[in-house]
Amino acid sequence: MRRILIPASGFQPVAGRRDGRAAMTKNWLEALQDAIHETDPDFAELKIRIAEMAISSRFDGLEACPDALEKQALLDALGSIRLLRSTRRAHK
Repeated sequence: MRRILIPASGFQPVAGRRDGRAAMTKNWLEALQDAIHETDPDFAELKIRIAEMAISSRFDGLEACPDALEKQALLDALGSIRLLRSTRRAHK
């Protein structure tokens, strides 16, 4: 069974969760991992775009209260997305 993440509005924390920051971090990280582990070329670009949107959304959310470690992790994740995209294009 194939699992495709559909971005929720702004990747908001799950209702009722006490640690909203952890939930939002999990969303972009899960989206990145799904993109990295996708083997079907038909779904790969979609998952890469979803991961980019999740990362960008979380990065925008950090503007109000910057977290240096998470900001660096997000920048690293965007670098991973660029590398992933270029690697997938090279194998076409």
